[in-house]
Amino acid sequence: MKNIILSIAAVIVCTAIFAFGADNAPVKKDVVKVGAILSLTGDMQLYGGQLRDGMLLCLKDQEGRNNHFQYKLDIEDDMFFARQAVLAYRRLTQLNGSEAILSNWAGMANAIAPIAAHDNKMAIYISWFDSVTKDKLAFIDCTQPVPQAGLLVQAIHGLGVKKVAVVCLVQQGSLAMEKEFTARANDLGMEVKTVKYNPDEIDFRAHVMKFYDYHPDAYVILGFEPGFEIIIRRIRETGYKGPITSVEGYCFADNLKPYNGSFFVEGNQPTEEFKNRFLSFYKRPAQGYAGLGYDMMALTILSYEKAGEKLGRKPTTAEAATELSTMKEYSGATGPLSFGANRVIQSAAVLEYIEDGKNVHVTIDELKKKLGK
Repeated sequence: MKNIILSIAAVIVCTAIFAFGADNAPVKKDVVKVGAILSLTGDMQLYGGQLRDGMLLCLKDQEGRNNHFQYKLDIEDDMFFARQAVLAYRRLTQLNGSEAILSNWAGMANAIAPIAAHDNKMAIYISWFDSVTKDKLAFIDCTQPVPQAGLLVQAIHGLGVKKVAVVCLVQQGSLAMEKEFTARANDLGMEVKTVKYNPDEIDFRAHVMKFYDYHPDAYVILGFEPGFEIIIRRIRETGYKGPITSVEGYCFADNLKPYNGSFFVEGNQPTEEFKNRFLSFYKRPAQGYAGLGYDMMALTILSYEKAGEKLGRKPTTAEAATELSTMKEYSGATGPLSFGANRVIQSAAVLEYIEDGKNVHVTIDELKKKLGK
């Protein structure tokens, strides 16, 4: 399969005056080249496409702004394979001259991170696995397992659950979430049994049957489409009537009506303002990671702009990364973001309840009332 390469140049106000010029005369703006490595084919293509759409919308929104630099985005497909992610990185940096790198998923990020660190590239990853931020130029833009798993455990515990069945995708991020969830559930006296599945599996009857004699009070699915909804069907086919919950999983379903009465925990929640902007531009609703893609691109642009303003010239990728590492707050497409000491940027975890085919924010007490607890 051929790799997909999309090149987009964000042309920003040709008549704008570069603020650094001593004579205030219009000058040609320096170009900042950003490379994105996304899963546009393969098992995670749905989410890679969401990230791409958010990034492109962010570039579109830069038009007409009096920025100091032009921004060019090159996108390569990693096909959800770490090896392809490394090859994509090489093409972006060696052939296209990308200065900053944006990438998805823990497996891809772990493959790219050591090379990007060696090359002194600023990189922003989506990952539930925080080892990718070892380098001082590396960042994560994604709500992490600690707040999300913690909130889900509190919600389940509040419902009186004693035994939990976890169905977990064999993927570094999902495994990190499962580890955090299990530890916190055990701390509250809950018993957890986990069954794992591989990305290429499509049936799941055998996985669900492993819980036949366990009799769980609740199921937690830590995985994504296309397996997510199939797993739910297999669980319901056994006659199980209790709660089936997740971290993020439901937010990627095209139709939530079949899941009315379910609940889940989500980070990276797009704001209403972003949803409206996305709908206006693409003529379809924003889903999943579109807001994250927007924020990753926006933070990259902001770091170069702020560093350039201070330096009076185009910053190096390391200088832009330094600027990003000093930020304290930012209101993005996924709401107010917090900046951790370990260069993890994340929005708050929220508890969602599905009713009338839509997910709505609820507190744990509100959830208990809705479920009659």
